[in-house]
Amino acid sequence: MKITEYEWEDIGIVHPDYFQGRGVSCTEWDKVYLGIGYDTRSALRDAIENVATSGCNVKIIKLPRFKNIIVRKGQDGCYYHVALYIKEEE
Repeated sequence: MKITEYEWEDIGIVHPDYFQGRGVSCTEWDKVYLGIGYDTRSALRDAIENVATSGCNVKIIKLPRFKNIIVRKGQDGCYYHVALYIKEEE
């Protein structure tokens, strides 16, 4: 599948018990992939890895410049979250 357009969402630091999730119903996007990590960079890379494992070519995707917030391990189970919205070629 070929990605024609994408957009990042900086969700921020969220505890897994309170994370609302993301979806694409009633939007222009075809799919959404989540990334989770101890900091922004690891969350962004996790989202791209999730896209790649679904069979999409991820070479078009560029990393955005979010401020780098580091979540220390064991900080009440909170992690940094990002969402990657994708439009695919039909």
